[in-house]
Amino acid sequence: MADKHVKIEVLDAIVDGQGKGAVFAVEAESAQYLAKIGYVRIVDEKGAEDSEPKAPAKATTKRTTK
Repeated sequence: MADKHVKIEVLDAIVDGQGKGAVFAVEAESAQYLAKIGYVRIVDEKGAEDSEPKAPAKATTKRTTK
């Protein structure tokens, strides 16, 4: 069974090597504890399927030859 993950935003602390303002996913139990002690703010309680942000697609350009 997979653990439920939630997205959190780090406030004034370092959590899992991430500094202030970082947004990433952690287990729900850990997120609740960190929020209780004031280290993070829970951003998304629905869950975070992909904890790594996706890279933006490259823009295609039309090449012309002269």
